[in-house]
Order: sequence, then C-alpha cells, then structure tokens
Amino acid sequence: MNYPTWFYYFAAVMDFILRYLWILALFEFGEIDSTFVDFQTMSTIFIFAEAFRRALWALLRVENEQNNNLEAYRTIPYIPPIVEDKDDK
Repeated sequence: MNYPTWFYYFAAVMDFILRYLWILALFEFGEIDSTFVDFQTMSTIFIFAEAFRRALWALLRVENEQNNNLEAYRTIPYIPPIVEDKDDK
C-alpha cells in the first residue's frame, strides 16, 4: 500500500457516491428558475464528478500495477516509434 489507509476508504465511498450521482438528474430540485435545475450546470457538475471518480481509480490502478510487477515482467525497455524516419533506413 503506497497511500494511507484512509485514502482507500475515501476512494471506495466516493466511487459509490459519484457513480450514482447521475440519478439526481432524474429529479427536479428547487424552483424551476433555480440554477441547480439548469441543464448546463448539472451537466458540468456531473462531468467533473465523473472525471474525479475516474482519476481516483486511475491512481489505484497504477498503484496496483506497480505493486504486482515486482519481478519487472511487464517492463518495456524499448518502445518502437510509430512512424519511422526516412533517415533511419
């Protein structure tokens, strides 16, 4: 474990909350003219929440790959270029 223990609990709780945040879009909160009901505002909140959720899991995935690759089986010493230069031939 590279992160403190509280981070894993935080990530699990936030994943649950943020994964189902989109359900709020099904309900109307506040008055009809309120900012919270505005579609663009709600969409922006949902997009940032999903980006934050995915960033949390990306951190955990990278940590998992690092911890499970202790023998360095999945290291790539050389990454070939996608496009070769004409000078290399």
